Amino acid sequence: MQSVHAAHEAGIRFGNPEVISSVVICTVPNEAALKEAKDRLDWRGIRNYIFLEDDIGDQATALATEPLDRERKKFLSSYPLWREPAKVTSI
Repeated sequence: MQSVHAAHEAGIRFGNPEVISSVVICTVPNEAALKEAKDRLDWRGIRNYIFLEDDIGDQATALATEPLDRERKKFLSSYPLWREPAKVTSI
């Protein structure tokens, strides 16, 4: 999962080993929406790391933020949570 790459890099840059962080995975429909989310976070002063996948032409595939308090988590509430796709059962 690309989100693991982004979370790892954000942890290196913004992590605090004294504090336990949690991971919440949200979704966006495409790369443009991911870049827009980054712009919104930047505008609000929330540090973030966007992961660029070099295997596919440096396409932005995931983003992770610094650990957020309850108030700043609200900025992410418009993004739907990631859900595992329903399993397809063949007959």
